[in-house]
Amino acid sequence: MRDTKPGRILAEIIGQLELLKAYGWICDHGTSVGRPTLALLGLWFVTFFAWRGCAAHEAAIATWDVLYHTGGRMLPLVSGHAYVEEHTLNAIRAAPTALHFLSTIAAVLSPFFLFLMALALRLKFRMSI
Repeated sequence: MRDTKPGRILAEIIGQLELLKAYGWICDHGTSVGRPTLALLGLWFVTFFAWRGCAAHEAAIATWDVLYHTGGRMLPLVSGHAYVEEHTLNAIRAAPTALHFLSTIAAVLSPFFLFLMALALRLKFRMSI
């Protein structure tokens, strides 16, 4: 069966709209404050609940220690284990490798998301002369 011309045109338009939507989500840097904020919070929630669920039950780490550790790993200016007690630090070190890998991914991606947030704020408050 042969494609009708209006059907082909409609398919091309829908394909172009999907490409534009994908471009907006992937490559349109510095225009949205919300997307990097949501990505940063989502990454933190995943990391926090992974640490809270796995390491806290095995090593009896308090929720505040997990909160401090995961938040400290994601913010480059805050050290996550500078003021942690020795037994908590040993419990964090004894955690599974997957949790340390997840924390490393969060520590690498969070400055990137913070940069995108700052870029969007700079663009939002730019004043033209």
